[in-house]
Amino acid sequence: MDQNNSPKNSPEEPLAEALAAWRAQVERDLKGAPFEKRLITRTPEGISLNPLYTRADLPAGFSAEEAPGTGSRVRGTRAPGDTKVCRRLQAINRADADGFNTALRAALMAGQDAVVVPGADLAAQGGWAPAKLEELTQALREVELTAVPVHFPVGASALPAIAMLVAYAEERGLSLETLCGSVAADPIAAAVREGAMPADMSPVWDDVASSVNWSAEKAPGLRTVAVDASVWSDAGANAVQELGLALAAIAENVRGLEGKDVALEKLAAATLVRFGIGPRFFMELAKFRAWRVVLAKLMVALDGDAADAAAVEVVAQTGRWNKTRLDTHVNMLRTTTEGLSAMLGGVDGLSIEAFDTVTGANSAVGERIARNLHVLLSEEFGFSVPADAAGGSWYVENTTDQLARKAWAFFQEVEKQGGLVAALKAGWVQTQLAGTAKGRDRDYAVRRSGLIGTNLFPNAKDVIKDAAAAPAAVSAFIAADTSIAWSNRLSNAVDALRAGNAVATVVGDTPMATEPLTELPVYKAAAPFEAMRLAAADLATKRGQAPTVFFAKMGPVKQHKPRADFSAGFLSVGGFALNSKAAFATAEEAAAAALESGADALVICSTDDTYPDLVPPLCAAVKAAKPDMQIVLAGLPRDEAVQKQFTDAGVDEFIHVRADVPATLSRMLNRIGANL
Repeated sequence: MDQNNSPKNSPEEPLAEALAAWRAQVERDLKGAPFEKRLITRTPEGISLNPLYTRADLPAGFSAEEAPGTGSRVRGTRAPGDTKVCRRLQAINRADADGFNTALRAALMAGQDAVVVPGADLAAQGGWAPAKLEELTQALREVELTAVPVHFPVGASALPAIAMLVAYAEERGLSLETLCGSVAADPIAAAVREGAMPADMSPVWDDVASSVNWSAEKAPGLRTVAVDASVWSDAGANAVQELGLALAAIAENVRGLEGKDVALEKLAAATLVRFGIGPRFFMELAKFRAWRVVLAKLMVALDGDAADAAAVEVVAQTGRWNKTRLDTHVNMLRTTTEGLSAMLGGVDGLSIEAFDTVTGANSAVGERIARNLHVLLSEEFGFSVPADAAGGSWYVENTTDQLARKAWAFFQEVEKQGGLVAALKAGWVQTQLAGTAKGRDRDYAVRRSGLIGTNLFPNAKDVIKDAAAAPAAVSAFIAADTSIAWSNRLSNAVDALRAGNAVATVVGDTPMATEPLTELPVYKAAAPFEAMRLAAADLATKRGQAPTVFFAKMGPVKQHKPRADFSAGFLSVGGFALNSKAAFATAEEAAAAALESGADALVICSTDDTYPDLVPPLCAAVKAAKPDMQIVLAGLPRDEAVQKQFTDAGVDEFIHVRADVPATLSRMLNRIGANL
């Protein structure tokens, strides 16, 4: 063939050659270590993160020309030129209506652009929430609801909150058509939190349908249906599970509302989806992008239009499962990255919680910092202005595509169980999330995942803060008198509120017949570590001395320093005081100093080569004089026979990079009187 007429090389051929050369060089540098093991990161979602991304990693069908508001909606639901901003949905916790009003007005003047009315969940924790119309009026004094959205946190039924808002609007002479925000109920999430599902869901769906039809006619700016996916993230779900279960909830809503005059388009316009935000920045950013893709696909599968997905509002709140009561100021860093990932992911509203919310403090300083963080991200740094600022990144697009595919597959697995309600009743969902939470616990236990200030780099002087009180158990489902039309029930509730009655009494107080659900525990990554620190502090109070470990650093610095440093970090996680100033030349010297110190435990720090000569005589001397002194060896001999030799000599624990930190330290604390 004439060389001048030969086909030109495709642009991908030089790229493939360059990648092959790069891979070959990396493998030479690894010197035999497996590439996949050393350089590929596997996430809880089952996604493999590569060390290098190129245009070859872009998903099939990717188009750089796709504009926001078109196509798959991966680039966002806003059309070019749409200046809609990410709303600041900060919750405010105060002891009474006056305190709430003062704080709310100050927040609105300082950058807040939405009103979040406290709900029953806050009241159950000892906070304040409006129970009567008089209290709501007091709480919203001098606040113009026609200028800012108002959101009522709602449980299983929207009717009580709707009645409260209608009564307030009538009292103030406001047109409901001028209001926007939400009075959105999620009966499925309410059932999960209560641990019981209605035996008959028909009345529940009737209630949801009535609220949707009411809002469409009377208050089109108010959303009445919530899909609270944060209930799954609070239980430890990964991004795939959170997305898949949110899809399953929407599909369940559609099925439940069949034949109730609620078209898919109307339901979408009434729906508010709330996600939690996890700590892995790029995964969370991709999660919000992937949500738009799978939601559009679901709308088409439900015989709707992909454009219906754009009508669904998406809000996010900073995660709760990874916040710590130790070194609470680190929570500011966590909420910063979480808030940024959600904003870049294109959410419509964002709630950044105060760094000390986990302690129950809810301080004004914490609220101010959280609010200012949102203002900085959107106003000073401008992250909310460009649509899909991360779009086009090979890494982000690849991760988004993988998340969307896996989330859709997980959603299909839920559907195979008969839908979300059936899957919850069978305990299938709970089993899936328990497995994920267990994996998270394992990663934190061996410190593969870090909580700075808690399982890594703890501050020994830090005093653990009290935890927020757990919500009191209340019945989320109230049996309605079905002989009375929903509109009449609403009218009666409004009249009762205007007469001074409490909202809890205006819709009836007869609990609906329910079936118990397998428990879905709230997941707290820091819980085992915080329990150890509390136990250590309790021991220090009772004994007048903190649990203490004496360091037997053997030989020259280069011989003991690596393992001494590792041991210091490992043991301080459990609240142990460290006596680690001296180094020793002989086992006899180390044993004598350890016994004289009065410490509860001794950690031996040296090398594998020196341990056979050091460990047996050191253990013998210590155990002979003080049998209850614990002996810990820094490191784990590869030979099991050597391990047995050391345990027979008196070694109680081995600490190393694969050791379960809370399990090991809990055993050590229990031996000196703790109860973990």
